[in-house]
Amino acid sequence: MTPAARIAATIDLLDLASQSLDKPVDLLVEIWSKQNRYAGAKDRRAIGQRLYGIFRYRAQLDWWCQRAGVEANNRLRVILWLLLEENFGLAMLTTFFTEHRYAPAPLSRQETRIVVELAGNIRAHSCQPLAIRANVPAWLLPELEAHYAADTERQLQAMSAQAPLDLRSNCLKTDRLTLSKTLKDAGIDHVLCPFAPTGLRLSKRLALQSLPAFKAGFCDVQDEGSQLIAALCAVSPDMQIVDYCAGAGGKSLALAALMGNRGRIMACDTVPLRLKQARIRCKRAGVHIVETHDLSASNPAEDAENTALFGHKYDRVLVDAPCSGSGTWRRNPAQKWRLTPEQLRFFTQTQKEILQKTAPLVKSGGRLIYATCSLLACENEAIIADFLTHNKAFFLMDIAPIWADCLPSPAPSSMDNGMLRLSPADTNTDGFFVAVLGRR
Repeated sequence: MTPAARIAATIDLLDLASQSLDKPVDLLVEIWSKQNRYAGAKDRRAIGQRLYGIFRYRAQLDWWCQRAGVEANNRLRVILWLLLEENFGLAMLTTFFTEHRYAPAPLSRQETRIVVELAGNIRAHSCQPLAIRANVPAWLLPELEAHYAADTERQLQAMSAQAPLDLRSNCLKTDRLTLSKTLKDAGIDHVLCPFAPTGLRLSKRLALQSLPAFKAGFCDVQDEGSQLIAALCAVSPDMQIVDYCAGAGGKSLALAALMGNRGRIMACDTVPLRLKQARIRCKRAGVHIVETHDLSASNPAEDAENTALFGHKYDRVLVDAPCSGSGTWRRNPAQKWRLTPEQLRFFTQTQKEILQKTAPLVKSGGRLIYATCSLLACENEAIIADFLTHNKAFFLMDIAPIWADCLPSPAPSSMDNGMLRLSPADTNTDGFFVAVLGRR
């Protein structure tokens, strides 16, 4: 692809993301790549970096549009990104915006005026308000400031960086040091994760499907923070576990490895495709104690299975609840611009309902582990406070001694009132919240 065609593709993908709010941006890029086979690996990488950069810093780009007296649109965001971030001048922009051979249409008079007026500026400006500097929707800022206070800007600035690629070594087939040597021998630069004893962090992203160690099930992709959630479940062999919002089974796999493939894990979800992916991953990892359960089914046979599931009591019930995903903005920067107040209210109500549904599954002396990939207190501490108010059979367990028992590394400083918060700024993980509730 020519440089001009890459620019046009970026504009098209931004428009597609604006129209397909129910699809993740990485999925849209994958679909676009399959429909445009002429785009090589370098083309896809260049387009992806530009696309995600614009999502990460969209608030600042829109601020410059406002300063120029125009309403932001995706084409103008790309023009300003090229001008303010990639140092394109008017002459270079005019060269690429020609409408010739897949190039975008020529600059309009208004766009030319904006480029001339803003030439020489940079994306970040000292007079930008905090929500603009931090590139978050203004309506979310009070919620974030209520928890982080003076540390809000540092926390949010870290969310604009690119997330690393973490692997979890599968201790059913190998150990971390052996996997590390295998990666080194393959010329893959990495470091050991500082907190999770199973984690390795790659220096750059790569196509893992071609990696022999991945194909053989020696490792899987999992953020270090997610690995820590599994560890803090404090499981042991022969336990009975429910992973209630299992998704594609990442935490179920980690729990099975920690249990030595002994016991039983019920991996539940409402999306059958995710459960199918979980079964594929289990087979590759050599895990045979995970059973998948489709919570969306409503036929009589499934109702009987639901009765069987909810008739049992379990040692651990993990609820990695659906949430805003604000802790994963490094990986999904478009997500913050798609989130609405109505959606956030839906998530908090769903979180309360799920905890009420799963509490009866926990046996006496068992534990209910609540986790989100959210930075927002309304999805975290507030949910726990509400649950404990209405469920006197449960109490909040201090997570510090649980960490000391389950993990060899010193705990991060981001423990507050017995609960744990992880964030890119503090731990270089995704943003996670974890609370452990014991049943009396």
